[in-house]
Amino acid sequence: MIIALSISWIANILYVLKLLPWGYYDITPLVLTISSLILIYGFKFLKTGDIIPVRFESKIDNEKDVAFTIDNKGRLLSINSLGQKLLNISNKNIIGKPIIDIWPDYYKFSSNDYESLGEKEYAVFYKDSKEFIYIVHVNPIVDNRKSLIYKALILRDITDKINAEKALRQSEEKFRSIFENSLDGIYQSTLDGKYIDANNALVEMLGYKNREELILKDINKDIYYSEKDRPQFDEREKLFITRLKKKDGAVVWVEISSRVVYDGSTPAYYEGVVRNIDERKKSEEEIKHLSYHDFLTDIYNRYFFEEELKRLDSERLFPISVVLIDINGFKLVNDTFGHEKGDEILKNTAKILKTCFRKEDIVARYGGDEFIIILPSTSKAVAASISERVHSLFNFNFYKEFIASLSIGIATKKSTEQNINELIKIAEDNMYKHKLIEKQSLHSSMITSLEKALEERNYETHEHMNRMRSLALKLGKKLQFSEDKLDELSLLSSLHDIGKIGISDNIILNPLELANEEYEIMKKHTEIGFRIANSNSELATIAKGILSHHERWDGKGYPMGLEGKKIPITARIVSIIDTYDAMTNDRSYRKACSKEFAIKEILKYSGKQFDPVLVEQFLKIITKEKAGSYNIKEKVLVK
Repeated sequence: MIIALSISWIANILYVLKLLPWGYYDITPLVLTISSLILIYGFKFLKTGDIIPVRFESKIDNEKDVAFTIDNKGRLLSINSLGQKLLNISNKNIIGKPIIDIWPDYYKFSSNDYESLGEKEYAVFYKDSKEFIYIVHVNPIVDNRKSLIYKALILRDITDKINAEKALRQSEEKFRSIFENSLDGIYQSTLDGKYIDANNALVEMLGYKNREELILKDINKDIYYSEKDRPQFDEREKLFITRLKKKDGAVVWVEISSRVVYDGSTPAYYEGVVRNIDERKKSEEEIKHLSYHDFLTDIYNRYFFEEELKRLDSERLFPISVVLIDINGFKLVNDTFGHEKGDEILKNTAKILKTCFRKEDIVARYGGDEFIIILPSTSKAVAASISERVHSLFNFNFYKEFIASLSIGIATKKSTEQNINELIKIAEDNMYKHKLIEKQSLHSSMITSLEKALEERNYETHEHMNRMRSLALKLGKKLQFSEDKLDELSLLSSLHDIGKIGISDNIILNPLELANEEYEIMKKHTEIGFRIANSNSELATIAKGILSHHERWDGKGYPMGLEGKKIPITARIVSIIDTYDAMTNDRSYRKACSKEFAIKEILKYSGKQFDPVLVEQFLKIITKEKAGSYNIKEKVLVK
């Protein structure tokens, strides 16, 4: 273009200066024609793209991204400063060299089909052990024949974006893995109570077949146990415990950690984690229950009673009555039948009390065999009426046991001037007064109960006890015993074998001869009887007699091998009378012996098994004759 324009200007200057050899002839049209032909040739045959790199060089250098220009043979024409810095090279060293020398992966972007060129796959470069990722934009530069002359390659750094996307993908994969494999339930739900998503743990926790079935449910109506169990919007940003309904209607206690997810400043949905705490809740309830309840009877314990006593001490609840109950003879039961039987009586007594008293009354175990009840808004007369019902039910349930009755004390607070703690003391005093008044009748009832126990279990018959008592009293009077000693002898003759109620029936009622091991167990009845009697003040006087009624005059008896007068006289009497009565009356395993035979047998063992003086006096009663008519020194073996 410069040449063409120069020719035209030179021709015009020569014409003006009249320096042309042919004079004033105007050659301007000719020169313009030639210049035009030169321009046409240039545009048509010269490669217009050769000027492009020069034209865009400053623009490329100012790119914020890495920029290359190459010719159609893949030779580098230029690289901007950002590219030079990335590759640690300079333009002077690389111009004209193949781009593949500095960019081995260029072949991925080297297609000559420029219409298909554009945003390609990522280019990766490394610098200082760091990875840089670029997205490549290929811009083709063509001539008028649409032939590719140059390429301008723009590489945009997307390292941070790719890493962020990778981290996001990993985070999403991790979250999805946690979401699907978590043992806790995880959910997203709308603000109005519809599940958006829920994991398998929540589906299983609530007893549904699959996620789809659960998502169809209305959370307010179908999932929460009640409307009040679902927290409000402003309660969502904290851990809360609530109840959910399973598909089958069962209740499950859960702990939910939830939050509100916002879209900008607008609440969008809820998301949270649901943990099944059913077992923990049950354990907590059990611990709470145990802290307030007696472990044996399952009624309230003394600690709870005392706390409730303070709470109920209110004028609006006057009159307040307190009932204190003690089981008479309970220690005798424990010592006779063992603590299992005692525990059974305590539990059954607690059931009776819960049956008789109202739900608002506080029924508690106050001590070993003592129970206490608070009756708010109850007069003393009403409390007494309820107590009578308790006594009746108690007697009905335990008439076969060694329990004569209950001792009951009642006290009532009617005004604020009375101290609530003094109320218990008054009730306790009234209970002990009741116990003292009934002491004699209790003694008679207890003896009757013990005798019934022996009779009903076929250890001894009522007739046997009466015969034993009658003969013992006759001999005692003959020996000029005092009234107290006669009472002791009468009681011992009836209850000397009371220890047998602690021996297994398969040994006691065995009609065959006992094996050695069984016989050793049978011999324990004297010690058991001793413990039973010694544990009760009413029977303590006969305890030694019970223990020693199988001792022998010659010291070969059991359990201690006592001899002679070291054996209590009451035990020596019972030993003779028991042997005589056993021989002269029918037993399940044999018929009765004659009176004469029994006397001969006792005489045989006088001085060995039996006290000879007592034998002589006993035989006088039996025969109403003088002992001299018998040979006292005959040797007799009595089993």
